[in-house]
Amino acid sequence: MRSRKRLWLLAVPPALFAIVWAVAAVLFAHRPWAIPPELRAPPELVPGAQPGLRVTYTGVTGYEISDGDTVLLVDPVLTRPTVNDLVSGPLAVDDAAVADAFPRADYILVNHAHFDHGIDAPAIAKATGATVLGSPAAVNLALSRGVPAEQTRVVKDGDDLTLGTFRVRVAEGAHAPLLGMTLMQGPIPPDAGPLWFFQYRQDGAFAFHLESPAGTLLFHPQSGYIGERLPPADAIIFGLAGYDLTEETLAAIQAHTRPRVLFPTHYDNFLQPRSAGMALLPVLDFEGARAILDAHRGELAWWLLDYGQAVTVPRTSTAAAHRLNGTWAPNGCAPGASYDPRCDSARQAGPLSLME
Repeated sequence: MRSRKRLWLLAVPPALFAIVWAVAAVLFAHRPWAIPPELRAPPELVPGAQPGLRVTYTGVTGYEISDGDTVLLVDPVLTRPTVNDLVSGPLAVDDAAVADAFPRADYILVNHAHFDHGIDAPAIAKATGATVLGSPAAVNLALSRGVPAEQTRVVKDGDDLTLGTFRVRVAEGAHAPLLGMTLMQGPIPPDAGPLWFFQYRQDGAFAFHLESPAGTLLFHPQSGYIGERLPPADAIIFGLAGYDLTEETLAAIQAHTRPRVLFPTHYDNFLQPRSAGMALLPVLDFEGARAILDAHRGELAWWLLDYGQAVTVPRTSTAAAHRLNGTWAPNGCAPGASYDPRCDSARQAGPLSLME
């Protein structure tokens, strides 16, 4: 009788694992989805149509952002393991394929060190010579994959950095709970070997305010809004995964960041290869977020980007400051700033409008 009970107890964990794996495999199966025509970026944002920051979507929360001089990558990820990959062993990165997908980078900003945000940063840094910036876990991940220490930098809340032609300001927030729990948090050692998905732990999630002569952009891939601690921006990249978007969150974005355009992010199914095409993240209330955003489309434009799609974010009068003549205007060039003669040329040029 005891032996039967022992066998039953031994069988429970594998059975539970099989059930969870089966449910996850069905839930995250690829279901093709096309971006509706009315949510695609308009012709005004085609690169070259007007000056501004060039933004290219690479999947999940990954973007290439360039002002024509400096190339920043934020959360660049090509490696997208399936549910089967997650349970079969440590995650593998095809370094050559990753390097080919991201041929140029000057700096790599990592929001946090979970695999869907940071797994490919080391391979890109080794191939391009880019500097990896992020939390200690993100930097240690890079070090453990052979990125030289001089190509890494730990950032913290309140940092104000000059990265090439960009000024980058940092604010730390918090990752939303996973399945209602605090999971995959903690350090990654600098000598880490192969890592299972749950060993890509995070010890800080950041928003980055990017500013150059070409314009301003708030990269905010987490869904808990912390933009009130950063300057206004021409556009915001805002994460939908995690907390559901609410009217209160959108009102805070409009009040503090004052963007002319919002690009939702973290809406695609990142447990399927990018080559399979676009599919919505199944645990996301996309229609709920869309209803809220559509109700405010008159005062805030918003569009979705497809894989590899590039747009130009035009410079507008909401920019907090511009770099002029190689130095930062100390009081900025935004409306309401105290007078600085270096801002005259920027003010005379006037804002660029999406409606022009």
